[in-house]
Amino acid sequence: MTKNWVRRCVASSAQGLLVACALAAAGWAGASESVSAAEARFTDWPQAGRRIGADGALLTADGSRTLVPAGRYEHIVPAGRVAVVTRDRAWGLIDADGQAITALRYQHIEPFGERGAPQGFVVSGAQQRQGVLDAEGRVVTDAIWTQLRPVRLWPQDPSKTRWLFEVRQGHREGVLDAAGRAVLPVQFGSVSWVGSRSPWVIVSQGSLQGVCHAITGECPLPLSTKRYEAFDGVAEGAGLLSVRWVDRVGLLDDRLHELLAPVYSSIDALNTGGDGSVQVLAQFGLDRHQLVLAPDENGLWQVRQADRPRPLRARRDDHPLALRMGAVIDARYVP
Repeated sequence: MTKNWVRRCVASSAQGLLVACALAAAGWAGASESVSAAEARFTDWPQAGRRIGADGALLTADGSRTLVPAGRYEHIVPAGRVAVVTRDRAWGLIDADGQAITALRYQHIEPFGERGAPQGFVVSGAQQRQGVLDAEGRVVTDAIWTQLRPVRLWPQDPSKTRWLFEVRQGHREGVLDAAGRAVLPVQFGSVSWVGSRSPWVIVSQGSLQGVCHAITGECPLPLSTKRYEAFDGVAEGAGLLSVRWVDRVGLLDDRLHELLAPVYSSIDALNTGGDGSVQVLAQFGLDRHQLVLAPDENGLWQVRQADRPRPLRARRDDHPLALRMGAVIDARYVP
């Protein structure tokens, strides 16, 4: 999300730079500056077929009719099919005809989504509580959350891209769907996303952890003493999870199927291939195995032995105690 895009407008326009400021936000607003010097005091709003004057007036594209007179608002900044307006540090939305969509009741409004076509707006109300409006300015969820973050999932099929909202109320977190309905109730101590292409989230409650589906709300791996975390070293959003049970580590694929049983003392990524594969080093006692993890033509992850094992550095100490007290041995033996 672009940070403080209109806040910069407020600071700049105080110096008579509203047009330049609106252009700086053009990635969201789709605004464009007129070419001729005579028209330099206007900013175009192409999605609505309107023009915005440096004095805050909203006009038709040809300038023949004034829809919002100068002075009604301090700032008008296009954001897709609507525009953000401010007056006396209060924020609201208007439509292309200058009609108010929301009253000037928010302390801040910030768009999220595609540049030039916001998916919606995160709004801040009283006591900095946050909520969401959709792209037309309709309320998705009221400004009741102490913290709210839009999350976009990017699956392999672009048509299945969707937005969710991670919310916090006090010390509890949960997930809302695009309509503002609770998918995961606001009862967890934390919610951590496995990856941008994965719908799985790691939830915690006290010392317990589990894994839930952020779209269906199901939790196939319920809260337990097992520890989960996204596996580093794979392509962004691959969705592999490492699972630790007592002092042993395993791997789960993006369907939560067991890829490597939790029998290893450690599993580390060595390198990645252009086909999305990753070479890992799995250690079990004194044994070290180089394995390749790669998705097949159906997207299912498979495991095989590495064809060309990577040369490994010799251990500093192969004594069994070195495996059980790795941190102590490392601290004493690192030059």
